[in-house]
Amino acid sequence: MKRLPAIVRMKPALHPGQVEFMRLCRSHRFALATCGRRFGKTLYLHQDAFSTAVNHAGAKVWWVDPIHYMAKRAFRMMKKPVLGCHLAEPEGVLTSELRIELINGSVIEFHSAERGDRMRGEGVHRVLMNEASLIKAAVWEEILYPMLTDTHGSAAFALTPKGTGHWTYRLFLRGQSSKPEDLDYGSLQLPTTANPLIAAKYVEAARRDLPGDTFRQEYLAEFLDDGAGVFRNIRACIAGELDGPHDLPLLGPYVGGLDLAKHQDYTVLSILDRTGHLCWHERFQRLDWPTAKARIIEAARRYRARLVVDRSGVGDVVVDDLRAAGVEVVEFVFGNASKQELVQGLMVALEQGLISYPDLPTLLTELSIFEYQRLPSGAVRYQAPEGAHDDEVMALALATLGYRDSLRGTRTDGLLGQTSVDDLIARAA
Repeated sequence: MKRLPAIVRMKPALHPGQVEFMRLCRSHRFALATCGRRFGKTLYLHQDAFSTAVNHAGAKVWWVDPIHYMAKRAFRMMKKPVLGCHLAEPEGVLTSELRIELINGSVIEFHSAERGDRMRGEGVHRVLMNEASLIKAAVWEEILYPMLTDTHGSAAFALTPKGTGHWTYRLFLRGQSSKPEDLDYGSLQLPTTANPLIAAKYVEAARRDLPGDTFRQEYLAEFLDDGAGVFRNIRACIAGELDGPHDLPLLGPYVGGLDLAKHQDYTVLSILDRTGHLCWHERFQRLDWPTAKARIIEAARRYRARLVVDRSGVGDVVVDDLRAAGVEVVEFVFGNASKQELVQGLMVALEQGLISYPDLPTLLTELSIFEYQRLPSGAVRYQAPEGAHDDEVMALALATLGYRDSLRGTRTDGLLGQTSVDDLIARAA
């Protein structure tokens, strides 16, 4: 077994927030940190893996990511400094196995939690769980924890919190406890501001522009009540009625959102008046396009409404047909990033009471059950639960996008503008 150089350090140096995490790891067998966006949790875990393997000959260190491609990325990040510092022979870096064998006998392996059963069997000295809130409890409780028993091993968990019902919240509470049985556990919150490399003005901009719960979870690294859901203040925004077939449209200008049916979904048209109230609403399924088009055009002409239309999929033909009929159309193309911004715009509008709607059961149900999923990349995917619909939500969100644009006196195709929520409220007043 070869000796390693006396001093080996990874770059860049840890910032003060990461040093705080390091101290927690040194003082507790199981250390958990909830981290705000861009805090630098992945970089810290790399430093931890590197330091453990270099300073403890014969150590077995496991890095565990939610999915395989993330583990491959972590392996590539480790491979370069290890070879650059001559800590491993080239033949000791096994790309196909995501395994690095150091010349001091230590091993660093990178695993995916997707197939947890493949990780069973051997003892491990150190486990590093990246994005632990995206990993199932059984992976920790039934597979990884037992592997630390005979080695008296330790673990570190870095994550963005995912609600008080998640298994990592129970570990977080144990880390805050002073009970004798919990002394092995330590936990702390490391908000985005704990990274001094992130300018404070950008965090404050996020505080202004994002819904309160989103900011608390993503930037302050707080565990939130699972019952909060994606949308807040839903019932407080119930007011008034829809316009009747003989009511004269008086509160213009009007703007509508049109979400088009896909597969078994519904086509929904929602129109807001100048106060942000939902005055016209249609929801239909399995209509031939000429009939559906006639109903949409009739409503748009009745209110002289500008429509924000989903152009994804069959939307190209729809947009062209509506424009040919004289309807003013703003196109919106759905992607994960644009949908996230669209949904967050509706979240803000509901929280601040910028819009209102009648007591429509289908709309209220879809708003109440709408959910999000955190992707391994750290992004958020908003969606209806499996087997449910989100057509009402998307139509209202598209209409709200157009309404917010009308408050600003601007036009935005597909993306929300940069005006703060405070500015919108002031202009609405």
